[in-house]
Amino acid sequence: MTESPSPTSSPTPTATPSPTPTAELTVRNHSTYDEILADSSGRTLYVFARDSEGETVCYDDCAQAWPPLTVPRETAVRAGSAVSAAVDTIERDGGRLQVTVDGLPVYYFANDSDPGDATGMGLGNAWWLVRPDGSVLQPTVSMADHGTVGAILTDGDGRTLYMFEPDSSGESACTGDCAEAWPPLTVERETNLYPAATVAASLGTIERSDGSLQVTANGHPLYYFVNDDGPGDATGQGVNAVWFVLRPDGRVYRSQTPTPTPTPTATPSQSDEDDDDGGGAY
Repeated sequence: MTESPSPTSSPTPTATPSPTPTAELTVRNHSTYDEILADSSGRTLYVFARDSEGETVCYDDCAQAWPPLTVPRETAVRAGSAVSAAVDTIERDGGRLQVTVDGLPVYYFANDSDPGDATGMGLGNAWWLVRPDGSVLQPTVSMADHGTVGAILTDGDGRTLYMFEPDSSGESACTGDCAEAWPPLTVERETNLYPAATVAASLGTIERSDGSLQVTANGHPLYYFVNDDGPGDATGQGVNAVWFVLRPDGRVYRSQTPTPTPTPTATPSQSDEDDDDGGGAY
């Protein structure tokens, strides 16, 4: 099975790399993502969400954009002293051995030009970084190209995020029944804010009345909509003229008509009378 890489910009094609004579996985401290796995030269490694443990589905064009880390024999790969994840290999179609971390195949990204680059993080909501213990690092906030409204902010799984017009900087006005219909995007700690490489918005948190930390983009608290069935849905856009999606740089996209207008599962507790507040372009 062949999968496309779905990057937001076309990577520079690369020749199929030769197996690395020996591969030592190391840890690199990234300024945004903290400790991540890299090869011995500091080049960032990724995993693909569509792979399964012990199997890769990234071939052809996908493997050109995301070259696999391969070695000539099983004994040619090892974990560095700071890497606690299990390091092994799997056999790709054609017989080449690809390095795995806790069973997941690892790759480079063709557009990472220098050691320490991590420009593939979150692309297509399918390419993620790896921690030294083998845990996968998904972005807290990512982006996706929606067929109707264009590039918008999502969570790491591609679920659409919204802002609420009556919110003020540093405070959410959506509680009670409103928060049932529009659940906030929350994190356990403020340090758990990891944007996809395609997200330019400034991320932060505010403390909600229940003590949870809600994620913000350019100061706007972020929410889901319960009527969105899954990634790619944006049925909350324009609802009551107060719920809107955001661009990857944090600007609010205020369409003139909802896309489309659903029947809310629960009625927000705020009045529509606020829908003219802050209506200017961001």
